[in-house]
Formats: sequence, C-alpha cells, structure tokens
Amino acid sequence: MSGPIINLSFDLDEILLEAAPKAATVFLALTGAGSDLGGTSASMVLQIEGKKYAFTAENGVSVSAREGDLSNPTARISLSLADIAPLIIPKNIDMLFMLPENLKRERYEALSKIRGEAVFHLENENGSVSRIAAVFNGASSPKAEFRLSIENARQLFARKNNPVSMFMGGLLKITGDIGFAMTLQPLFT
Repeated sequence: MSGPIINLSFDLDEILLEAAPKAATVFLALTGAGSDLGGTSASMVLQIEGKKYAFTAENGVSVSAREGDLSNPTARISLSLADIAPLIIPKNIDMLFMLPENLKRERYEALSKIRGEAVFHLENENGSVSRIAAVFNGASSPKAEFRLSIENARQLFARKNNPVSMFMGGLLKITGDIGFAMTLQPLFT
C-alpha cells in the first residue's frame, strides 16, 4: 500500500526569502546554537544569475532576508542557477542546515578576520560541477580554489572529516594562495 503523492514546488524567492531565514531562526531558538554570539552581526549577499539576496544574522538568534545588496557583507557568494540546482536536493540541503548547528564565537571571530576570495568547485554525483565563489569581507585577493566531490563536501560540513586530512589524502585539491586557504580551516573544524 502506498500513500498519496504530494508534489511540492517552491520558487527560489520563497526558499531564500521566506523558508531559509525562518528555518534558521527557529533552529537557533530551539537549539540555542548561537547562544554565545550575543553582540554579533554577520551578513551575506547571495548572488544567483545577477539577482541578489541579502541575509543578516543578529546575536546568533535571528536571521532575516531581503532582496537586494548590502554595502559591506561578511561574505558575498556568487553562483549560477545551474550550479545551485544540484546543491538543493534533499541529500545536499543538509549542508545548509548544519551551518547554524556549528555557530560558535571562535568561528564568528575567524570569519570576521578572513579577507580574500575562495572558489569552490563541487563535483556532483551526476558528473556536473557546481562553482561557488565566496568573497570574504570585501577582499577579492588573495584567492584560492578548492576542488572536491559533493560527498566530501557533505563530510566536511558534517565535521566527519577535516580539510587538512582531505587535502593530504587527495580528496581536496587546492590551487592559488595556500596561506589564504589555511585561514578558512577554522570554519570547517
């Protein structure tokens, strides 16, 4: 016996402007994950196909979103619609929900000091590659590029593996400024 099939569809604006900030805020409230982030503010601009979405997290307790740009975001992330599609399937979306769980004062402090651009090339299970560019604190230099499979990215976000071990084992390839790449390590350990 099988139940009814429910076909849900959401447009990108609904996901980014309504569902994601609400889910993050509820998660923070239920888990207390951001409890040591009082007095902090972090922001991100997500640019997809030229359209910009601005996110702000305040005091580790609330996340808000709106269309548009911010003047000095903590991170500016750019990707195409084709690149985001494989990342938002249920198997991969967990990576986004792991982010609030790992909010800690030391990660906030590390993030606020990072200056440069990181470009991630994630090889999806279908062989395609999703490219995600992240500019931290307004600085596009130095720059490093990271190549890894989506499976290894899931392990990295879940803290089941660390970037140094993955690099040494050939699961993570880094080109560009290795010193800058090392400054990102505290975000994943």
